[in-house]
Amino acid sequence: MRKLLTLMGVLGLVALTSAILVVAIVSANGEEKFKLTNLSGDQVPTSVTTAMIGEMEVELNEAATEMKFELEVDKVAAGTTITAAHLHCGDSVTNGPVIVGIFAGPFLGDGRLAEGVLVDADLTPAETLCAIDTLSDLADAMNAGNVYINVHTLANSGGEIRGQFPTDP
Repeated sequence: MRKLLTLMGVLGLVALTSAILVVAIVSANGEEKFKLTNLSGDQVPTSVTTAMIGEMEVELNEAATEMKFELEVDKVAAGTTITAAHLHCGDSVTNGPVIVGIFAGPFLGDGRLAEGVLVDADLTPAETLCAIDTLSDLADAMNAGNVYINVHTLANSGGEIRGQFPTDP
């Protein structure tokens, strides 16, 4: 019985930790919200060694006409220049095409890297791989685990930190 309770405790801790890292919810007013608290170099397919971390919040309004976002970075090494940040189409182990750019640098230091509101017209025309033409399509792809945020630097132009939107919110 003790082993079963210990196993249940471990599984509960794993579930709690996962819930803290990636959250996707639909609020009472119908808005869809996503929060990533674990952007890191470990999530880049080539695994970048960096102290930099990040966090992103995204909120799609009920009509799916506007998507608010905030992207913050922390522990940026002295002299590191952040050059861009994009939402990309792709799973957690591949690099995919840009869906929308949300920051064009340069930026030095920690703090809020980008915030704003996206509309359908901001999205890159759909590629066969993505089929993301609208913000509603983007939210669906996020829920399916087919979208990630990538923060690029001069030293790591392919991405220094990255975070995958949830497969199973």
